[in-house]
Amino acid sequence: MSRLVFICVNFGRCPAADNPREHAMPSAAACPLCGEPMVRAAGPGLGIKTWLAIGALVLTSASIITVAMASRRDLSARQAGAAAEGFSAGQIVNGSASSRGAALTTRYFTTPLSDLMQAASKGDTAAVRQMLRAMPDLIRVKGRGGINLAHLALLQNDLTAFATLLAAGVDAHAPAENGISPLMAAAMLPDARFLRVALKGRAPLAQKDLFGRTALHLAVQQRQVENVRLLLEAGSDPNGADSRGGTPWLAAFQGRRPMPEIVLLLRQHGADNNRADQSGLKAQDYAMAFGEARIMSLIR
Repeated sequence: MSRLVFICVNFGRCPAADNPREHAMPSAAACPLCGEPMVRAAGPGLGIKTWLAIGALVLTSASIITVAMASRRDLSARQAGAAAEGFSAGQIVNGSASSRGAALTTRYFTTPLSDLMQAASKGDTAAVRQMLRAMPDLIRVKGRGGINLAHLALLQNDLTAFATLLAAGVDAHAPAENGISPLMAAAMLPDARFLRVALKGRAPLAQKDLFGRTALHLAVQQRQVENVRLLLEAGSDPNGADSRGGTPWLAAFQGRRPMPEIVLLLRQHGADNNRADQSGLKAQDYAMAFGEARIMSLIR
């Protein structure tokens, strides 16, 4: 029986992917360390260096700004309760909202912002606009990591503050130091209401971070189905390439088991199944390792 070559590409989560080696076996199997399906080499010309290049593409998904990472950590443990209770005006999804908000503001900004953020958290757009008129530099103020006030509202999981600040003129498209804007950060969050707010008006959906990723790339990588839907309906390109030639369509198959809902959405909005990344791999090359008939039927 012929033996095929497989490799783990579960980068950032599996030592076998961080230190890749090829495994020869007669059929697809799970990685011996992480248990995830391994990817089969598309041909004899692919070796470790090529897979390292592929892994670098997948690994960039870990480079999320502090705003999104902190929000995801806090939100994951409280999401069920928050969904039941909903957002009241100014409510932060946190049991100690006031103290946490003040601590985060102090941590990321040296400029005094407590009054402004409290007014934003209450949804007092008039007061926020009055403060910004009195101190116009605040509308463009940058904190640690290059985040602005809208990033800060995301960090606090404060939907009301986020909407109020954007309504008062804070830029949803101003990039942090790594190129990720508040809109792009919102695309990674489980609560799609943040992205809906950020998408109001004319949004530069082709805006990219330092790795060439758009908001759609990030939403796909973070497996946020509703955010993917919102971005595609707003006109995001499922075939836009990042700095390594990866498209949102390809991102749907890399690193983790594909989500049929995301695959179907991308396909319905014109994802090009013939596009390959810089390593020459297409969606079916990544998807075949998972062996799911439904996924393969959506690719063909």
